[in-house]
Amino acid sequence: MRETILTVASRLYRTEGATALSMRRVAGELGVAPNTIYRHFENKDDLIHQILEAGRREFSHLLHRALDAPNARERFHASVDAYLEFVVTNPDYYAALFVTPRAYQGAPLPDAFRERRPATFQFLVDRVDECMREGVFRRDDSVDVAFACWSQIHGFAALYVAGFFAGDAAALRAAVRRCFDQIINGIGEPGR
Repeated sequence: MRETILTVASRLYRTEGATALSMRRVAGELGVAPNTIYRHFENKDDLIHQILEAGRREFSHLLHRALDAPNARERFHASVDAYLEFVVTNPDYYAALFVTPRAYQGAPLPDAFRERRPATFQFLVDRVDECMREGVFRRDDSVDVAFACWSQIHGFAALYVAGFFAGDAAALRAAVRRCFDQIINGIGEPGR
């Protein structure tokens, strides 16, 4: 029953937002009494937390597939591609996780990421470190470089979710790839 509740609550949250989500509404959608929901979730905040955790797990799973690429540069590009795949296939999760994240509201970035890095951001820092070790990127502060890269990806993703690119995922991926090729040529070692 817990997974069924999460599926319905996730759909409501992702399509209508947190204000539309209530324990009573989820119970009504499932045709059960509201106290059934409370047997599995402490309150609405707990339910939302579990919805967002499911989104984070899915995002993390996509990112980790990038580790199969043969070298640092390709793993970096595969990580960017995985990020975009998550955006294209889960725009509502993307918006909930990255457009209105509660954990960092009001915190100065990238310092907040430096102090308490989400695992998905650390994954990008690791790809940047790898590119620096293999000479694809010149040596620099890996958190700052990762933050600059994430800002680029996030900007394109936000444009996609807002309707730019007219839902054309291939155009989004091509634009991001061109952008990162330009960035890498600017931050990379000559000839790499």
